[in-house]
Amino acid sequence: MSVVTTCPDLTNRLLRAKSRLQAGENPDPYIAYAMAALSAYAYSPDDATLMQVAAELGLERYTHKKYQQFVDVMFIDSTAYLLRSPDGRVAILVYRGTNLESLINWLVDFEVDPEKVEIEFHDQDGTFMLHRGFHRNLLATFDDIVADLQGALGKHSAAAGSNGEGAPGDGPLEALYITGHSLGAAMAAMAALLLRTDEKHKRIFDMLKPVYTYGQPMIGDRRLANRCDEPNVLQGKLIRYVFGHDVAAQLPPRAAGDFAHFGREFRHPSNETVGDWREPRKNTGQMRNLLELALLIPSFLARQLSRTRRLPFEASVDDHLPWHYIGTLTPDKPPRAPGSVGHGMSAPHSPSLQQPSASRRSARSRAPTASR
Repeated sequence: MSVVTTCPDLTNRLLRAKSRLQAGENPDPYIAYAMAALSAYAYSPDDATLMQVAAELGLERYTHKKYQQFVDVMFIDSTAYLLRSPDGRVAILVYRGTNLESLINWLVDFEVDPEKVEIEFHDQDGTFMLHRGFHRNLLATFDDIVADLQGALGKHSAAAGSNGEGAPGDGPLEALYITGHSLGAAMAAMAALLLRTDEKHKRIFDMLKPVYTYGQPMIGDRRLANRCDEPNVLQGKLIRYVFGHDVAAQLPPRAAGDFAHFGREFRHPSNETVGDWREPRKNTGQMRNLLELALLIPSFLARQLSRTRRLPFEASVDDHLPWHYIGTLTPDKPPRAPGSVGHGMSAPHSPSLQQPSASRRSARSRAPTASR
């Protein structure tokens, strides 16, 4: 029995998708769903599960390579997968998120002390503050990944390797996607930033399609966020999904410094059966009160009981779990509000969007779940 919904013509969708999404343009619902599913199943302890899910999504015969670095005293626990189409034209870089059983992952998440990093933007250099834990975790595997992507621009497959599957692809890379959930989402956003700001990586960045993140924490200070949202930097490149009161999207808290999100945000209410994905006028902000961290476990327990399910918690661990993102992004879910598209996303500022066909079947009864 399939655990995910097959996305029709997915490889061609990935190739045809725009490199940037302008204001008012919605992402391809099948791509958004596929990236959510890959991000969720990247938590699986074995590579075979992830690749089985990829095949069920419509990415048959894709090869893969795994990148992993673990140094406990350095708070490094970094895992990524590079998937590659049989012809070598499409690559999907999937970063694994916070492992609930890994103390090191949690220390990475909560090591919010920012560090100053010199970043070269298109017009002038600048010093910006980055989340120290995310940055160090990204760098642990980044050089190896970049080396393979550089090779993918030539004639051999970056996914071919000792732990890959299948034969090397023949064609050069044409479309690169980066995605992740939680810590993986932060690393995906930061990877896009490094590809954009390092001239040595320009050819790779030119192949980069929009980056899809789910439950992403903030990776840098407000000055960096404002800069990334400028035209010709990362504007239109980062698509962030925030389900309900996902606690990770509100981190780091204000007490840690002035952090901010960049990119286009789509938000869904804390309910999988009511509401749509909408683009709010303002991005999710930082957690204001540290007391909300102490309430995370009570809020999770309250969600499990019918009498306390509606209690108003501003930060929720339950909303962060990846199956909420998969369930609400299922492509053939029927629209529930004017302006919505196939997977329940709506952009209220885009009146020109057409309604999807009313003949789409509901997938609610078979909404897939994510293993961790």
